[in-house]
Amino acid sequence: MTRMTKAEAAERASYHHLAGTLTALEAALNDGLTGGGFIPEEWADIAQGAPDPKRDRITLRLDADVVRFFRLMGTNYQGRINQVLRAFMLARLAKVVPGPEDVSYQPSRRERYYMGVTEFFAQVQLQNQRMAQGRKCQQEELKLRRMLSHLLDEEIALNLTPEERAIPEGMIEEFLG
Repeated sequence: MTRMTKAEAAERASYHHLAGTLTALEAALNDGLTGGGFIPEEWADIAQGAPDPKRDRITLRLDADVVRFFRLMGTNYQGRINQVLRAFMLARLAKVVPGPEDVSYQPSRRERYYMGVTEFFAQVQLQNQRMAQGRKCQQEELKLRRMLSHLLDEEIALNLTPEERAIPEGMIEEFLG
């Protein structure tokens, strides 16, 4: 298993923060709306009309890191924040950014199966390295057999075709034979 660089770790953390932020945003947009989370009727008027050049002065509290991010981009940072909000609004109206009714941040059962297979192969590789060093661990081998058994059960439950199965037959025979 390869180690993640600091940059990759930061990107992954940002991705998870983004997913959480979008989930919270959709929940906030959904609060108080009727009809199961669909776009409010008033938004259709906004989408069909031209951009309103008139600006409203408001007091808005933003997270300090968000303000710092935009300020570092130079002057007119408030205009850029407005552009980002407009882009989100238009993407949401165009249904480019999906709404709460069709967003799922949880991996599907099939995705969990493939992630499990990836983890299984990583553990097999680690076990092979241990064996090459003369350190055979029966507990680890038992753990791998359990993992494989679970993955095979998932293949059956998911009704995967032979082409969709990620574990080669030879490996199954080697472990269970």
